[in-house]
Amino acid sequence: MPIRFPYAQSASRTLRISGYLAILFLVAVVYELAGRVGLWLAPSQQVVSPVWPPAGIGLAALLLFGYRVWPSIFIGALVIDLWSGKLTLLPSVLIAMGCTLGAVTSVHILRRKVGTRFPLERSRDLVAFVIAAISGSMISAFIGTASLSVTHQKTWATIPDLWFTWWMADTSGVLLVTPFVLSWLTIPRQWGVKRYGSLFGFVLVSLLLTLFFFGEVVIGPLSFSRDSSFSFLVTPILIWGALSFGVRGASTAALFI
Repeated sequence: MPIRFPYAQSASRTLRISGYLAILFLVAVVYELAGRVGLWLAPSQQVVSPVWPPAGIGLAALLLFGYRVWPSIFIGALVIDLWSGKLTLLPSVLIAMGCTLGAVTSVHILRRKVGTRFPLERSRDLVAFVIAAISGSMISAFIGTASLSVTHQKTWATIPDLWFTWWMADTSGVLLVTPFVLSWLTIPRQWGVKRYGSLFGFVLVSLLLTLFFFGEVVIGPLSFSRDSSFSFLVTPILIWGALSFGVRGASTAALFI
């Protein structure tokens, strides 16, 4: 299924430019807001978050609007790093370049392997999507950690662990956020109020079960913590979502879990 932003053929050049700038602004804002969420998830005194949602937003934006929105990723990443107050200008610029190049690389791989179809439509497309996520995240992590080293923000001895954490954070962000965004913006499926209500109930149950299994809950003599042996029961949630609501349900459940 093609993933294209439908510009009207009869639109004037001024309107097309205005629309393009509006898209750039919107993507940059969403990217930056996702970055704030990622920084909120990061442990104190740490530069890298365990999950980096902007990586998924950036890939989804490039798939939806094409390579032309790469400036939004660069600007959004730059604003995130400067806003955090943990990095100076030079490493922030280099990291933003790495984020942009990583996202562009992932899209290039997907375009070669999948074309313009929805990347989660077939099993082999899913494999290509995972490969693209891993490859692009490797590039972003390499440039990011190297930037911190050459600018003396981090020592070379800490690079291996930092690189792995960065790579996993970006990969997780892509695998969790990109399917969620694409499934809600590109799948042409008409849902009624009842269907949306069912999905809302499914998401609510998923969230409650996740808190129950991975949180710290005490009910009378029973005590459940993050080490609970019942945590494997969260897995059927994803299966339930995939069977009942397709990619939308599975991606939504995965994001909340």
